[in-house]
Amino acid sequence: MLIQTNNPQQKLLHQIAQNDYEGLYQSEIEERQGFAYPPFTRLIRLTIKHTEEALANKTAQALSNKLAEKLSKQRVLGPEKPLVERIRNQFIYEILIKLEKSINLKGAKQYIHEQVESIVTDKQFKGASIIIDVDCM
Repeated sequence: MLIQTNNPQQKLLHQIAQNDYEGLYQSEIEERQGFAYPPFTRLIRLTIKHTEEALANKTAQALSNKLAEKLSKQRVLGPEKPLVERIRNQFIYEILIKLEKSINLKGAKQYIHEQVESIVTDKQFKGASIIIDVDCM
């Protein structure tokens, strides 16, 4: 295996090189718990696409604000541009939603779906597409 990095002093790389799987697991699981990532939460990623960057951004901002009204700003992250900002002439923004395992997932998904539908049917966001990916990581 060949690993390329700009930070060879990372603890993770030393754990891999020394076959310290238990140490690697322990440090990763602690970090995931601290930042509320799976397996401690469920993640839903919303990908917003539009051929005009301003409309993609406006759509993503509107959707993020609608979702944060009920789900809270702590759970709704973004919108942010992904590393690849444009594919096939469509500009992309992403919203990440973190939901604790104790939350009713079916109800949350229904609420998210309703908000997505209200955005895509609104004339001011015409042409925008939104993709929902549950448990994306």
